[in-house]
Amino acid sequence: MIIAFDLNGVFFNNGTALAARMIAAHFGLDQKTLAFVLKGEFAKPYRTGKIEPALYWEKVREFLQLSLYQTQMFRSLLFEAYYPIDEVIEIAEHLRGSGFVTAYLSNMPKDKALYLQNQFAFMNYFDYGLCSYETGVLKPSKAFFREFMARFAVEPRHVAYIDDGRRNVEAARALGMTAFMFETAQQLRADLFAADLLEQK
Repeated sequence: MIIAFDLNGVFFNNGTALAARMIAAHFGLDQKTLAFVLKGEFAKPYRTGKIEPALYWEKVREFLQLSLYQTQMFRSLLFEAYYPIDEVIEIAEHLRGSGFVTAYLSNMPKDKALYLQNQFAFMNYFDYGLCSYETGVLKPSKAFFREFMARFAVEPRHVAYIDDGRRNVEAARALGMTAFMFETAQQLRADLFAADLLEQK
């Protein structure tokens, strides 16, 4: 059985949401504009690996009319807003110690994933994983999940997937995966215990 974790909002805190509040306050930007720049169509080529991160950040600078220094600060505020959730790390370690394969599935762009790996070595908690910049598509596209299954030769019935996005959970279930909606680490532990995937602490 493979236990697959989303990163933003599950293994890590919801760094994007936290950063958006800080960036909005610092630069005087509204949330609608930030959502477009960070997660909307503007960011899609960046998040799916269609353009290199350097080009995306240049486009951000031009679109928001920022200086080079301000763009670097924007990027730093975004990346530094993330931290791993200790209780979820504990669950992941327990699962691996019990013989489960662990994986990550994320819509994270390349430079953010590399930054978080350098800061926290998060990949060490997983046997393998896949990010959207490697697939060219974003969750909840079923193509994303199919790419994961094809790349690692796994069947959906052998995957339990954890995500904090309802549409992502529904897409995984539609393909035949077991999927859990993440709210808190305590709730996740209870859900995994109820599914006989985790021993009670």
